[in-house]
Amino acid sequence: MLSIIIPITFGVIFDGSVWAILAGVSMPVCAVLAVKGKIESRFLAIISLVFYVVASWQVSLFGEVTVILAFIMPLKIYAMYSWLRNRHSGRIIKISVTTRRELILAILSQLVLSVGYFFLLRAFGTPFLIISVISVALNVLATYFMARRSPISFATYIILDFVQAVLWLMLLIDGDSAATVMISTFVLFLLIDIYGFVAWRRLRREQTK
Repeated sequence: MLSIIIPITFGVIFDGSVWAILAGVSMPVCAVLAVKGKIESRFLAIISLVFYVVASWQVSLFGEVTVILAFIMPLKIYAMYSWLRNRHSGRIIKISVTTRRELILAILSQLVLSVGYFFLLRAFGTPFLIISVISVALNVLATYFMARRSPISFATYIILDFVQAVLWLMLLIDGDSAATVMISTFVLFLLIDIYGFVAWRRLRREQTK
C-alpha cells in the first residue's frame, strides 16, 4: 500500500510526470513480489523498467537509458526465463547459491565495463557522470544476481538504492522538483531490499531442509 500511495502522493504534490509516477508505483510492487520469490515479479520488472526508461529520458539521462536498453533489459528477459525454469513450488522460485568464483568474475566484469560506461555516458552528455556510471554498473550486477536467483542481488540492490537516490537528489538540487517521486521510490526500495536479503536467506534455508 505504501509503495502505491507514496509515489502517487509525491507525484501529485511535486507535479511529477506520469511515467515517473508509473515507475514509482510499479518498481516497489515488483520488489515486494520478488522478496516473496513470485514468478510474476519478473514480468512486472520488465514493464516497470520501461516506465523508468521513459522517466529517465525525460530528465536527459540519455546515456543511462542506452545502457539500460543494451544490458539491463536483456538481463531482465533472461531473469524471467530463468525464474520460469527454476521453480521450487508453484509460483515460488528456487533460491540458488552464488559461488565465490562467480561473484568475483561478475564484479571484475563490471569494473572493466565501467570504463566503457564512462565514455558512453560522457558522449551523451550525461549529468553527474561518475554517479551515473556507478549506478549503471551496480544495476547490471544486481539484475544479473537476481536472474541467478541469488540473495546477493538484494545486497547489491541496497547499495544501488543509495546511489540512485543520490543521483535523483542531485537532479532535485539542480531544479527538478519532480525528482522527489523517484527519491521516495528508492527510499522505499531500500526498506524492501533489506527485508528481501533477510527473507531470501531464510527461504533458501527452508528449501534446503
